[in-house]
Amino acid sequence: FFFFFLMIRRPPRSTPLYSSAASDVYKRQIVYVDRFINAKKIYLTLHEMHRVILAASLLAMKFYFDDPYNNKTFSRIGGITLEELNELEANFLIEIDYNLAICKREYKRYEKALVSYALINVNKM
Repeated sequence: FFFFFLMIRRPPRSTPLYSSAASDVYKRQIVYVDRFINAKKIYLTLHEMHRVILAASLLAMKFYFDDPYNNKTFSRIGGITLEELNELEANFLIEIDYNLAICKREYKRYEKALVSYALINVNKM
């Protein structure tokens, strides 16, 4: 998802184009989406998942970077209004109890799961 942003606008100066920063943002997005789904205890439609991923992406970028993309840019890329994105962001934060911090152990657990998933899928090719 991060690369959609790179196609629209140059990354902030503090963001190297190819760095571990993008990888960290991806991992944060997954943790945040997982927290949201576990908090809601529901299955999401594709329509809802699009919005959840958009909100998680926005929050991961804001948490990680000093100069993140603004909500107007995210709303344009996500194909929703700025007002809807602002509401999504607020509701997402409420659902995850404003918990954007990820402890080292949790981060490593998700990282290991992602690597395992990637290796399984590479072997299927």
